[in-house]
Amino acid sequence: MENQRSGFTFKRFHVFDDRCAMKVGTDAVLLGAWAPVVDASSLLDIGTGCGILSLMLAQRGAYQIDAIDMDAGAVAQAEENAAASPWAEKIRCMHSSLQDFQGGPYDLLVSNPPYFNPGQTLKTPERQTARHCGELSHGQLLRDAARLSHRGSRLALILPSDAAQRLIEAAPETGWVLSDCCDVLPKPDRPANRQLLCFQRTPSESVRRSEITVRQADGQYSPEFIELCRDFYLLM
Repeated sequence: MENQRSGFTFKRFHVFDDRCAMKVGTDAVLLGAWAPVVDASSLLDIGTGCGILSLMLAQRGAYQIDAIDMDAGAVAQAEENAAASPWAEKIRCMHSSLQDFQGGPYDLLVSNPPYFNPGQTLKTPERQTARHCGELSHGQLLRDAARLSHRGSRLALILPSDAAQRLIEAAPETGWVLSDCCDVLPKPDRPANRQLLCFQRTPSESVRRSEITVRQADGQYSPEFIELCRDFYLLM
């Protein structure tokens, strides 16, 4: 009997993630539903994994998406998932690190980037690569994103709150300015443990701040989470 493959079914597409170190999770769904796609005709998905961000943003109307990953297995999986989706012609998957990638400039760059500290050990080399800050420092991510951008570009990310603050502090010296920050609370009685961030290349008079609570006290998804993700999750 063939082993059952791991994956996740959304309203308009399915993603397999059995060849990816990092599986489909709430972080990616939040970023895919939140990132600003209006007026973004060209998009770069940095560290695409199984391709979930590319698929969500294609569903939301992004015109042309380049998806890159340094893991060949993840790229093959993203290609498989894109080919089986309604947006195969919109998504191009490439095996490349961000540092070596040549392309753009892009209107929107998105990433669910690595965030474990360099001293932390994970179970597999692939998972270590996918989530280890040593492979792609956040400063390097900002610099390379700037290299692949233009004056009107935006960069959207999701990070744990402590890492997000370090990234915000490093952004100005790489040419990025914070424009939007959304605190993500797991439950009403718990502090934010993630932040959705959007940067732009031009000066911003003020930062638009918001928050979203993922689950209510009873464990059910909150109304604001449902509103944000209803176009993707089944049974919402």
